[in-house]
Amino acid sequence: MVLGHQRPDEVTVGQSDMLGTWKDGYGMTLHLGPDHQATADGIPGRVPCEHDGTWMFYVRHESGTFVSERSATEGQVASATFGKSLGCYFELSVFRIHGEYVLCTVDDPDSYCTDRELLRKAPEPNTPAAMP
Repeated sequence: MVLGHQRPDEVTVGQSDMLGTWKDGYGMTLHLGPDHQATADGIPGRVPCEHDGTWMFYVRHESGTFVSERSATEGQVASATFGKSLGCYFELSVFRIHGEYVLCTVDDPDSYCTDRELLRKAPEPNTPAAMP
């Protein structure tokens, strides 16, 4: 399913809702930890990325620019970095679809992730999966 121009509005999410393991339909797995540490497997692209990285929310400064900051505890967009290459840097836009948070790495405002590209939160061990 392609949502295309039906891109939902981004929502503000707290840090606790970002923590955990996220997976897309292509096999990419992203784990976001409470200490702003992150791990990733299956990052698409030709550039080799590091397994370990960092993540943080963007905040808006008085000048109107957005900057990622470790002190931010909520946001609509976060950054995740897994090396120095541009192909190893992601913007994670947060949306809510059918009652659950999803992450999209497509940063074109006229486009959106396909259903398979969306990162969905994986259930924690011993936690039942959410009902659709």
